[in-house]
Amino acid sequence: LSFFAIGIVVILVKPYFLIWSKFNDVEIAHLFIAYGVFVFLIAIDNISATFLSALKFNKAPTIVSIVQGLLALALLYFLLPTMGAMGAVVSSIIALALTNLLFNPLYLLRMIHGKIAVNLQSDLS
Repeated sequence: LSFFAIGIVVILVKPYFLIWSKFNDVEIAHLFIAYGVFVFLIAIDNISATFLSALKFNKAPTIVSIVQGLLALALLYFLLPTMGAMGAVVSSIIALALTNLLFNPLYLLRMIHGKIAVNLQSDLS
């Protein structure tokens, strides 16, 4: 569903955005698509984050989110002068991909496997 939504945004919404913003150059169009990809990745990340929060496993993901923010700021410092506004989006995508997007699903699986193992062990006792 998320792939479908990002496709709709890029194909159908982008032309209206360019008309609305009154900027009709290639850089703005690329920025719109890159920001759409970032929002798509956040939506994907929120699936595991929602389960982690519901299961009360939010301490480690919160720390990783803080690291993500700091990493995004550090990358922004280097990318903004060379890439402009696109550097802001790229730094956010890189930081998300290197932190939460990897950590949250793996941590969720680890915690679920740990809970299952504990429950199985207590059932066998």
